[in-house]
Amino acid sequence: MELQNLDDCLEIPSCNLTIENNIGNQAIFVGRNTSVSISPSETVRPNCIYFTDDRTDCYHRVGGGHDMGIFSMEDQTIEPHFPGKSIHFISPPLWYI
Repeated sequence: MELQNLDDCLEIPSCNLTIENNIGNQAIFVGRNTSVSISPSETVRPNCIYFTDDRTDCYHRVGGGHDMGIFSMEDQTIEPHFPGKSIHFISPPLWYI
């Protein structure tokens, strides 16, 4: 996974993208049509990207809707949001923050 930062720019030709390797003491939540950065807590880990599958057309197909997890910027690993069996194939996941 690659995180890119778009600098403040007034015109498209002058915009610059930089690759971020560390988001420090923040966690980023990415979902369907939205993203938010929050401070970590007891249940939210710092320097991680929490992501959900945004392809809603896949949820009604066998094996669809599985592209979700927690990406650690520190060690470049992905793990599930929670242990145990998931029923996320029923509908797209939502963030409650």
